[in-house]
Amino acid sequence: MIIQLTPLKRMSCTSTLRQGTQLPKPFPYLSGEQALLSSAREALYYGLSLLEHKPGRIHVPAYCCKSILLPINKLGIQVSFYDVGEFLEPVLDNIQFNKGDVFLLVHFFGMPQDI
Repeated sequence: MIIQLTPLKRMSCTSTLRQGTQLPKPFPYLSGEQALLSSAREALYYGLSLLEHKPGRIHVPAYCCKSILLPINKLGIQVSFYDVGEFLEPVLDNIQFNKGDVFLLVHFFGMPQDI
């Protein structure tokens, strides 16, 4: 997640090291400055806080670590857990979506999930 906010550290293609060597642009397909945050939790917090309208609810996979709930709770957003299947794909059968809900899709172990 690329956050255009107050970052932990800014990187740009013109950054230089003490010896004067230029750092390469970290992600050549992106333009402008990117924010490096210290954790995925922090990225989730800032990403959700940047939304124009605060979501009433976020759908999170039931198979996730407890720490992912900290930024969601800090923002006062209701959490709804959804099931995952045998291959960690989201099971959408029993989810009721409301306008403005956020759906957190996790690509477990780097395996892209279809939805």
